[in-house]
Amino acid sequence: MSTKPPLANLDYIDHDVAYLLGLLLARGEFHQEGDTRRLVVTFPYRQAVIPGALLHSPDRETAIRLGLDDIRRRIQELLETTVEVERHEHQVTLRAVFTRNTIGWRDLRYLTGHRNHYTEFELPDFAGNFDRETKIELMRGFADAASDPSACPHALDSFQHGIRWNRRHG
Repeated sequence: MSTKPPLANLDYIDHDVAYLLGLLLARGEFHQEGDTRRLVVTFPYRQAVIPGALLHSPDRETAIRLGLDDIRRRIQELLETTVEVERHEHQVTLRAVFTRNTIGWRDLRYLTGHRNHYTEFELPDFAGNFDRETKIELMRGFADAASDPSACPHALDSFQHGIRWNRRHG
């Protein structure tokens, strides 16, 4: 039996919800212990120094954290709960804590097929019905969480949104 959500009235999936769904599909996890529910999104990064790169290790981490502050505010406003940024050795995580079974928590669980980890999530079939801009936000969220920051000079000159990313392999 498939755990994918059926097609439903999903008018509430705006750009912010689509962006968060993209983050979840790429690196999201759900945890529940008793009445405490946690949503965690991980942003991995490498501590490599690339010859000729404009962003070296300390600057790359700073770039991620600065971009994550905007992402944190966006998610916090959407979910109406506190979202914290936690720094670790090779990753930064966003953590939202829910002390009640809110509609936001239930909707996110529904959108991810009631699964717990990004390795289990599937793109919902109804995502094909999103308008172009909503699809772009979904992919932008996915790319932001699934990739490493770019040290590519042309990305720095033309960049207009979020964090600069290269596709992470492996």
